[in-house]
Amino acid sequence: MPRSPARETTRYDLYRWCVQDAPAMCRFLAAAHGGRPRLLREDFAGPAGLAAEWASLSSGHSSLAVDIDREPLAH
Repeated sequence: MPRSPARETTRYDLYRWCVQDAPAMCRFLAAAHGGRPRLLREDFAGPAGLAAEWASLSSGHSSLAVDIDREPLAH
């Protein structure tokens, strides 16, 4: 994923790039549950990459991302 020239790379960017693979995880979750779930709930969501990817799958998908730490939420 290309870095935005408007800001510095953060540890949250690095985590998302190195640890999370939101598109693959969403495909896995949909397949593992037979495509039935439409709502994804993510706790300790940080910048909510997984929740955003899930909601982008279709107009019928939605997500709720929760984190109590202000720093990753601001990111």
